[in-house]
Amino acid sequence: ADVTIDDQTIRGVGLRFKGNGSFLAGHYAGKYSYKIDFNEYRDGASLRGLRKLNLNNEVTDPSMLREALSYEMFRAAGIVCSRVNWARVYLTVGADRDRKASGLYTIVEQVDKRFLKDRFGDAAGLLLKPSTFGVFRYLGEDWSKYEVAYVPKTKPTETQKQRVIAFAKLLHQGDDGEFEARVEEYLDVDQFLRFLAINVLLSNLDSFLGGAQNYYVYLDTGSNRLQFIPWDMDVSFGAFDMEGTPASRRNLSIDRP
Repeated sequence: ADVTIDDQTIRGVGLRFKGNGSFLAGHYAGKYSYKIDFNEYRDGASLRGLRKLNLNNEVTDPSMLREALSYEMFRAAGIVCSRVNWARVYLTVGADRDRKASGLYTIVEQVDKRFLKDRFGDAAGLLLKPSTFGVFRYLGEDWSKYEVAYVPKTKPTETQKQRVIAFAKLLHQGDDGEFEARVEEYLDVDQFLRFLAINVLLSNLDSFLGGAQNYYVYLDTGSNRLQFIPWDMDVSFGAFDMEGTPASRRNLSIDRP
C-alpha cells in the first residue's frame, strides 16, 4: 500500500488487518483494524523513526477513549507502554473505492526494537508476547514449544531461552519456599505488582487477568529480570463481557480473586 500521513506519503509499505475479537466485531461493523509496516518490503523504511503503526477500529468502544486513558494510567504508575493518538482514516482500493472515509481510529505505538531502545536503552533483551492461556506455563526443556506459545518478537540467545524456561519451571514445579526465595531473581516484582494493580483498577479482563494474554514481557539485559508491558485495552473499564457480570467487573478487587 501507499500511506499518506500529514501530507507525507510512504510508498510500498506493508498493510494488513489486525486483531482477534476486534477483527470479528470490525467485520460485522464494516470497519477493520490495520497494522502498517513501513519496513515490510524496504529495509530501513520508517516514518519519523517509527517502523510500524497500529490503527485500532475501537468498534467495541463507543467512547474512543479507553485505550488512551488506560495507557496513561499505566504510565502514571511507572509502567513503560505505548503512546496513543487519533486519526481520521480514508481508504482507496482500486477504482471502486476512492478515498472513502473509514472513520476515527486510535493510533497505538508498536512495541518493537525501536520501542525497547527508547524505553530501556537497548533492545538486546528478549521480547515475548505470550498467548499460553495460563501464566508462564512450563512446557518442558524443548525451546521449540516455547516459540509457539510465548511468541518471541526478538531473536533469543541460548542464555535467554534457558532463563525463560527456568522461570516457568520455578513457577509451576518449585515449592513455596523455593519460589519465595528465588522469584526476584527472575521477575521485577515491584514492576509486576504495579502492572497487576493498574489492570485491576481498570477492570481490564481481556488481559493477564483473564486469559493470560494481550501483554508483552521483556527480559531486560540490565537487570536480567522480566518486566510486563500492557497491550490491547479496547475493552478495559469493565467492558469485557466474557468475564463475570457488570457488577463484578465494577467491583473487581485486588484482594479477592
